[in-house]
Amino acid sequence: MENRNCEQLFEYLRSILYDTKVQPLDLEKLDEPYQKLGIGLQYLDKMIQEMKAYSAALLRGSVAMSSALYFRTARCRLQRISCR
Repeated sequence: MENRNCEQLFEYLRSILYDTKVQPLDLEKLDEPYQKLGIGLQYLDKMIQEMKAYSAALLRGSVAMSSALYFRTARCRLQRISCR
């Protein structure tokens, strides 16, 4: 059972890092102790997707906000604190 959870999480992480279209992770298929890690990996995926989109916009020269503001906002979301 533990191997199945580890395999699913590893394949999801691999997909985040290497696939153009990330394969979704079904949290319901994970045993309860592994679901929190799954949620964390989903958050990592979201942050990476945002960074890719921001980087692409930066390359096109169409970024409206400064990079300092972007990284401050991302850091605050990661730390789950309120930033203003």
